Amino acid sequence: MSNFHYKKGNIETVFRWDRPCPHVFMTLLRDYFSLFQELQSTYKFYVWGMFPYLETWDIDLCIVGDPSAEIGDAMVQFADLAHDPPYKQLVDCTLYPNHEIFNLVCDFNAKPEASHSLLDKDYHYYKAHGKVMKNGKELHPEKGEQIHDNLWKIPIEPFQKKFLDRGYLPYPIGLGEFVQFYERVNL
Repeated sequence: MSNFHYKKGNIETVFRWDRPCPHVFMTLLRDYFSLFQELQSTYKFYVWGMFPYLETWDIDLCIVGDPSAEIGDAMVQFADLAHDPPYKQLVDCTLYPNHEIFNLVCDFNAKPEASHSLLDKDYHYYKAHGKVMKNGKELHPEKGEQIHDNLWKIPIEPFQKKFLDRGYLPYPIGLGEFVQFYERVNL
């Protein structure tokens, strides 16, 4: 067995993760989404990214609400539990201060070639980590401003080449709608 070590801020694992699986993600939600229970009246949760549409390596959990130490801590705890067996899923939690980011998705999908002008506004988001390390190598340098032990404010960057090549961004799905849909198709 090879040595493996992955660290994103205070999120850390020695387990290699598997490609996302809706069944495993649903089990993870049933087992541990209670970490966010007290925060659900203040925050909205979405699945956003290529999962479950295309093969990918992570599940993007989008959270909308005000930044706080509590949400940062919950993001770290949830991501840590997701990495470990029996789940072995890479869940990337991102907090946005409001739903305005969803307008950016619609604008990009209508005109991806003009994406650079969409970023003229002061968009920012929050992550539960600064730099990302894998097997002792820095994958992503620390960026943004640390505002709590487990929360960094990060200015939004130009769209990644993979999105420009695809010409679209997936629209976020409410976590409740994702769960309802999955439960209906997997009775």
